[in-house]
Amino acid sequence: MVELMFGLRKNLFAKLKGSKAFRSAYVRETVKQGVAHQIRAMRESRNMKQADLAALSGKSQSNIARLEDPDYGKFTLQTLLEMADAFDVWLSIEFVSFKEGLSRSEDKSVAGLNAKSFSDDDSTWSSKNPNVFTNENSVRPWASRTTFARSSS
Repeated sequence: MVELMFGLRKNLFAKLKGSKAFRSAYVRETVKQGVAHQIRAMRESRNMKQADLAALSGKSQSNIARLEDPDYGKFTLQTLLEMADAFDVWLSIEFVSFKEGLSRSEDKSVAGLNAKSFSDDDSTWSSKNPNVFTNENSVRPWASRTTFARSSS
């Protein structure tokens, strides 16, 4: 099994290396399918029906079904923000290297796709812990700076 996985990864890397068009198509499909699968995994992990998520998000059940369809892929930023609000999770959209993107997209299990809601994650927060917002593995150099533009008037 390990040899098969190594062979598949090697084949994928060769295709990614060989064609910019393939890389572009691979990213599009992986992101489209990943978002759809994650919405479904988060809904199911919360024991919700599509109608429950529809009520929380202000969308129709058929709209939720479309968002969970891996072939749909027409997500707007506004829709993703509404889903994050309905699930009470953070939405992170960022550009990353192919290596990072491939690594992040590997775990397709429900546990790997599920993001805890704020209240479920609340137990790990502590007002006594001044480093609650610091995770040395994920701090971005630009994340700790705030830049304010000055008006020319």
